[in-house]
Amino acid sequence: MHLKISTIFLLLLTTFFVRPIQAQDQLRRCHTMEADAELRARYPQLGTLDEFEEWLAPRVRTFQKEGNGRAVSTIPIIFHIIHDGDAVGSGDNISALYVNAQIQQLNDDFRRILGTSGYNTHPAGADSEIEFCAAAVDPNGNPLSEPGINRINRNSKGWSAPPYGTCIGGDFGDAYIENTIKPESQWDPNDYLNVWVMDINCSILGYAQFPSSSGLSGLGSNGGAAATDGVVLLTSSLGSTGTPQGSGVYNKGRTGTHEIGHFFGLRHIWGDQTCGTDYCNDTPEATGPASGCPNSTTCDGVQDMVENYMDYSYDDCMNIFTGDQKARMQTVLQNSPRRGILANSTACTSTGGGGLSCASTVSSFPYNEGFESGFGGWSQSSADDFDWSRNSGGTPSSNTGPSGAAGGSWYVFTEASSPNYPSLGSILNSPCFDLSAESSASFAFEYHLYGAADMGGLQLQAKIDGGGWNTIWSVSGNQGNSWQSASVDLASYLGETVQLRFVGTTGATWQGDMGVDEISLTTGGGGGNPGGGGGCTTSVSTFPYDEGFESSFGDWSQDNSDDFDWLRLSGGTPSGTTGPSSAVEGSYYAYIESSSPNYSNLSAVLNGPCFDLSGESQATFIFQYHLYGASNMGSLSLEARPSGGNWSSVWSLSGNQGNSWQEASVNLAAYLGGSVELRFVGITGTTWQGDMAIDALELSTSTGGGGNPGTGDCTDVTLSITFDNYPEETSWEITDGSGAVVYSGGTYDSEPDGSTITLTGCIPYGCYDFTIFDAYGDGICCSYGNGSYSFTTDNGTVLASGSSFGSSETTSFCLSAGSREVTRVSRADTRETIQAFPNPTRDQLTVVYESKESTDVNWRIVDLLGKTIQSAKWPIDAGFNQQSLRVDHLPAGTYLLVIEHNGQPHTQRFVVSR
Repeated sequence: MHLKISTIFLLLLTTFFVRPIQAQDQLRRCHTMEADAELRARYPQLGTLDEFEEWLAPRVRTFQKEGNGRAVSTIPIIFHIIHDGDAVGSGDNISALYVNAQIQQLNDDFRRILGTSGYNTHPAGADSEIEFCAAAVDPNGNPLSEPGINRINRNSKGWSAPPYGTCIGGDFGDAYIENTIKPESQWDPNDYLNVWVMDINCSILGYAQFPSSSGLSGLGSNGGAAATDGVVLLTSSLGSTGTPQGSGVYNKGRTGTHEIGHFFGLRHIWGDQTCGTDYCNDTPEATGPASGCPNSTTCDGVQDMVENYMDYSYDDCMNIFTGDQKARMQTVLQNSPRRGILANSTACTSTGGGGLSCASTVSSFPYNEGFESGFGGWSQSSADDFDWSRNSGGTPSSNTGPSGAAGGSWYVFTEASSPNYPSLGSILNSPCFDLSAESSASFAFEYHLYGAADMGGLQLQAKIDGGGWNTIWSVSGNQGNSWQSASVDLASYLGETVQLRFVGTTGATWQGDMGVDEISLTTGGGGGNPGGGGGCTTSVSTFPYDEGFESSFGDWSQDNSDDFDWLRLSGGTPSGTTGPSSAVEGSYYAYIESSSPNYSNLSAVLNGPCFDLSGESQATFIFQYHLYGASNMGSLSLEARPSGGNWSSVWSLSGNQGNSWQEASVNLAAYLGGSVELRFVGITGTTWQGDMAIDALELSTSTGGGGNPGTGDCTDVTLSITFDNYPEETSWEITDGSGAVVYSGGTYDSEPDGSTITLTGCIPYGCYDFTIFDAYGDGICCSYGNGSYSFTTDNGTVLASGSSFGSSETTSFCLSAGSREVTRVSRADTRETIQAFPNPTRDQLTVVYESKESTDVNWRIVDLLGKTIQSAKWPIDAGFNQQSLRVDHLPAGTYLLVIEHNGQPHTQRFVVSR
């Protein structure tokens, strides 16, 4: 083997063939080397491929010397299916069957799984310890209806008709794919392995982008082409050896294995020249690419390794990665920025999104940054195309950018001159901001966009742990040669640790410099957008107070510092599948219309009067609300502040709550003895399906507390819920004797895993049922976190409590004057718990299942693609049941054990190791 080559010969691949080939063989052409050469010509700062090898070689040696020491890396994968308006399962809009088969083939091949076509007995054969899972959520955390699949009708994007890429003189040109299709459809390359599936021109089967080593020795500081990072595959190449797509020799998924090998840094085994090197000592030299599955010899007289995934052999022939190839891929995983981060992505889980990657956390406020001595806590991203810069004075380019800082001497900016345009991105990451104990938060900054009309745009994005990046502010195009102010309310992120980032995207011109300066984050005050409000316009001191918006907004008024206004309406809202169809009482209600231009993440604030509670001994504010639309529809909150004080959230809810009016009751005991101002804050999500409404407002100061149910005295109660790792599965309700829901809450998608919420109210005397629900059916303890709940009166009497239950648990109680008697009757509709050990296991899994009844259940083992591997019926008794399951026939990997009991699934994840 040659240890190094000084020049990469980018020859026509047909010159590599040493024997006649059939026309179908020509489809095996891999465009990765040509694409890499074009990429490096476009971005000289990437350095040469030789420099990449010089950087990589010592790290591979370190890996081989010190051993692995890593767990198996699981990579979330998303297939962008590019089609021409075809029905699912026809044309280029291929069925999920072949996508799932492709994922399975990747796992068979990369994990060298026994009993599959990916297994081999070759002494150099290796398990790469890389596996793939279908992405479960999109970048906003919304569940995918087809895991791992994003179908894109090219007509909706305005893209040209397929086939994609040019073919001039037999040479493939990928400019349209690289400059248009990829940047306009890519998901965050830190969270997803992006695979574009399309009809490709010029008999190309696919190509990949080599890993970047931005900021590492030998390769310069630019991350390089993050917006194009991923793999492109010909539609007909997807499938597996067990589920081939149609007929042919390249239809069993090995093109995907080959190109993803490139994605993790592998080279063709012939080194892309006659008897060249692939930098792996255990792959014999080859004179060129193989066709079919021949018995040919190498340059050294040793038999070619034509079965290697990095050759051009037929799919049926391929079945080996070697130990040195594994070392190379694992080294890339440990050192290449975007590759290593992928292994930490949670995009294959129901919570989705990626974790936070902050260099530091800020918990003391106000926070200020003017970039006077450096970038402070802000850092360059590796998931972009070029870096932000610090500057004093004017930018190097004329007629664009600021001439000086907004404050002090320094600011940060994006330089749009070549090679940073067109349509390239630059990302600046903030530190993390701990807002867990804050009642309000506002982020303000100065920005400068001056240049040509098509200069591009600037976005501010936010992210919490486990979530995706959401755009919370944006501006585009020439805004004039002056600094301007922006203020963004962070109410949606209170109680969280949030990271922010500025994303600057260049347009079609070098005249596109953008600047940011004078950043601040303040808490506890009313500032920001929406602002603190201008104080009450009217005062109310006579109770009970009622407002139903029948003739006007009454004492309620529009805020002048938000993004759009609340509206009055009778009947249904203009948008389908969102908003109420009528008022909850009377004819009119108030609502926010979330259709364009009122989304994404824009706010509407409705200010109430001041309520004089100076002479009151208790006060309860009751209202009806309606949140119906998409799961990412945004949030509604009620905020309160005493006279001269700061705004605090006293009630909030986010996401789709169903197509019905519901009631909320808020105890205002904290504001007795003074005056309190209220306001409703609606913040849209990332969709037009986000209309929210309120109606039938009431503030009662009588001992009965008013509202529904009934009248008369009431008891102050407190509900405390500590969530497990899936707050989005938890909800609760209180029903009266007729079964009507009188209070409810959840689910709690926006709450952090393991966090605690505390809700207070005053419940009129009477008898009720309290029910807590878990959507997945495994309670809130203890399989996935130690959650619990407690529902108590103000004198400490426990009305309901618990933690371990199935789909729901119901407790009956009665409240009466004087004694406040409580009758507790627990009625858990399921009391099922499931345990599985040892975990991980090699050959046998012991399952312990607790049931409250004797019956039959069905159990099944499911892989990460949702495919049932094994299933059977299991007769169980009331109490604990134990059974041993043989799993030695299962390939190494992660599985789910699902027990279905009375139609409810109970799930335990387990790992098979070899």
